Amino acid sequence: FFFQAEDGIRDYKVTGVQTCALPILLVQRDGTALQFHNAMRPGVGGRSPGLIEETIRLLAGATPPTDITLVMVGKAPRWPGPTIRIDEIASALRLSGETAGLVAIAGTGARVQGVTRDGREVNLDGYGPVLGDRGGGYQIGLQALRVTMRVREHPRHATLLAEKVLASLGLTPKTLIEFSLKQHDRSVFAALARLVDDVARAGDPIATAILKNAATDLAETTRDAVDRLGIAADTYPLIGIGSVAKKSDIYWQEYCRLVLAFAPHLKPHRPALPPVVGVAIAGLPPASKDRLFATVPTILKS
Repeated sequence: FFFQAEDGIRDYKVTGVQTCALPILLVQRDGTALQFHNAMRPGVGGRSPGLIEETIRLLAGATPPTDITLVMVGKAPRWPGPTIRIDEIASALRLSGETAGLVAIAGTGARVQGVTRDGREVNLDGYGPVLGDRGGGYQIGLQALRVTMRVREHPRHATLLAEKVLASLGLTPKTLIEFSLKQHDRSVFAALARLVDDVARAGDPIATAILKNAATDLAETTRDAVDRLGIAADTYPLIGIGSVAKKSDIYWQEYCRLVLAFAPHLKPHRPALPPVVGVAIAGLPPASKDRLFATVPTILKS
């Protein structure tokens, strides 16, 4: 049983509240992919222990938990069977067939991890929405809320994004203020990143600026990682994961443009398969990898 404890932004709406999802993959030890599921609950982030445990048991069905090995990134929930924790950079690299490189994560939060061929490592940001997560979905969503209110101040701030945000949340400008003063899971704000990307692709300059500013922030974190590892002139893969990096071409293209200006030999890449598959690769015997790649596409489509 393989599972990725990273919440990804999804464009689902559950009882009117956009939410985030936890990708979970059930795999036999020979590599056969059995089930794929996005665990969701309105306004609850994918890292919620209760949601994690509930979904695992739902997928496991009649299988005794002691017969299931839980392989995951992040803090493990209570689980009676064997548990293996996998480093996120290792799973992302294995998903791309690499053993060294940089991983730029832009999902609900944001951070950059790297490992060189001689084993030097760096792990920057991922400090949460108050102290960091520069370039992540929460930052993008927060900016979307701010421009939604600023539209009222002067016509020059007009943006289609304001109407979309209010409609998505079922709010008015007045109730948006009340909404902002309440405590919410960070995933609620981060889910708005999808709206920002939709409006930016329609040509809205303010939405585009929000995405590009966020991409600039992640690029600056990447610059720090490159400098600390001393690889500005070297060739390494640069793997982008997280829903913002993978699903927003505007964000990703701007990020790559900025990074390649100071590290021109990096090779940007966004894996076609979700990171949870990399977790499975890290936990399976090497001989099972081909079977996993052969069976997982069908499961992802079902």
